[in-house]
Order: sequence, then structure tokens, then C-alpha cells
Amino acid sequence: MKKWNALNEEWKVVALHHAERAKSFGKSREGILFTAIYDKIKNYLVA
Repeated sequence: MKKWNALNEEWKVVALHHAERAKSFGKSREGILFTAIYDKIKNYLVA
């Protein structure tokens, strides 16, 4: 079974899990790339 992953090859978080929906062929998973929301959340991130 292949799982959706929010990590890159270096095990760094690159996306935020957003939704999972049942489909006739299985499950559909969605994520939000951090590059799309970075400007809005950067003040909340800890280095």
C-alpha cells in the first residue's frame, strides 16, 4: 500500500495534510505545499 507523504527525500516537511476522501478506486489524499502558505505562517515557525 502506498501512503501519501508530506516529507521530501531528506525527511523535511514540505506539505500540510489537508483532506482524505473515499473514491470508487480507493482514497484520494490532498496536501497544501508549504511554499503556498509560507508567507502567512512564517511568523509562527520556530527555527
